[in-house]
Amino acid sequence: MQEVLNLIEIEKQKFANSSLFQFLQNPKYNAKEKIVFFPCITHWVMSFADLNKYIFRQEPTDNEIQNLINYHTYEDSNHWIWYLEDIKKLNLDNFQSFTEFTRFIWSKDTAKIRQMSYKFSAYAFKAKPTQKLIIIESIEAAGNAFFDVSTKLAQDLEASLGKEYQYMGQHHLDRETGHTIGFSEREKLLSQIQLTEAELQEAYELVKDVFNVFTEAADETLVYVQKQQDLLSKSAKISYCPE
Repeated sequence: MQEVLNLIEIEKQKFANSSLFQFLQNPKYNAKEKIVFFPCITHWVMSFADLNKYIFRQEPTDNEIQNLINYHTYEDSNHWIWYLEDIKKLNLDNFQSFTEFTRFIWSKDTAKIRQMSYKFSAYAFKAKPTQKLIIIESIEAAGNAFFDVSTKLAQDLEASLGKEYQYMGQHHLDRETGHTIGFSEREKLLSQIQLTEAELQEAYELVKDVFNVFTEAADETLVYVQKQQDLLSKSAKISYCPE
């Protein structure tokens, strides 16, 4: 299983260098310009709780790995609350009607974001506990790469707007670090898992598939942000830009 963990780390580092993250770390743009991306991830954030509750979780179970997965699903079940609090603090409630925002969330601009939860559901549906754990580890690694970047953005916003942001800030990152079930217990369990050559190849494919989904969503989000910048350059109002 260590080979799979090594691949997850490699893919995480590649994802951390994605164009979206480079933009979010570019000092050329201020925090208010960067935060335009934030509403794009709404579908993923809100559906992630359902992934944990209805796809990853399986109760009752006598499988040790599934038991640990179940524990993890409860850990992650309420993170969407932090997201909605950040949305409110950014004053994003006042920019569009519910109808307009719903249309945006299900628009072409966010199609790849919506596909994230659907594809991960397909990967995990009827998967063995070991395969589910690999999917979860990959998602957690990708999320950690995001929060490493978003935490700095949150700090910049806090400095300019005077508010603390839990979902994209240090609060969330602290809870993601070493997570899935308790770091030492997880590492011990993963080190004991033995995979056949066929299972190993399947695991490699799963890891790459998960990170491909994240990369496609990140690339799509950057395209949306660039479109908003183009509108701004033409003196149009940027959607979802906090005051």
